[in-house]
Amino acid sequence: METQIPEKARSRRPDFLTVLCILTFLGSSFGLINAVTNYINADVLTELGKEGIEKSKEQVNSELSGSEHKIADKVLSGASAMLDPVKLKQNYLLSFVSNLLTLAGGFLMFRLRKTGFWLYVAGTAILVVTPVVIFGASNILSLGIMLGYGVIGILFIILYYLNLKHMA
Repeated sequence: METQIPEKARSRRPDFLTVLCILTFLGSSFGLINAVTNYINADVLTELGKEGIEKSKEQVNSELSGSEHKIADKVLSGASAMLDPVKLKQNYLLSFVSNLLTLAGGFLMFRLRKTGFWLYVAGTAILVVTPVVIFGASNILSLGIMLGYGVIGILFIILYYLNLKHMA
């Protein structure tokens, strides 16, 4: 049985929880806008990305050799594989869903509702696994993106978890 928090005790949101929620509002809102604009412009982004990769490959071929060349070539190959417009659109669609969930979760936690924590966890999980699911686990860039999202996501999940005691 879940214990009920008296109304007076739950009416005051801790300042740290307020800061976390505001950071989530900002980050998730930016993520939503970014996902929509990139989804709409996926074809243009693909073309620009391919041009940039070609220039980079020329530079790598002329300036690097040995193991440096192999590493740079692997990164550029990973970037090239990520420039499929269909996969980009899938990525941005899932990013939109993820950011919508984290925004809703942040709003509910701002209102001191524990269900917001679970929405936030679900949104973060989607954001973390999306690059590897769509672009593959052998793609070094998708692994890097997953790691970056994972570190920040886990940090926020831990910080929100520490504030669950203030939520009903």
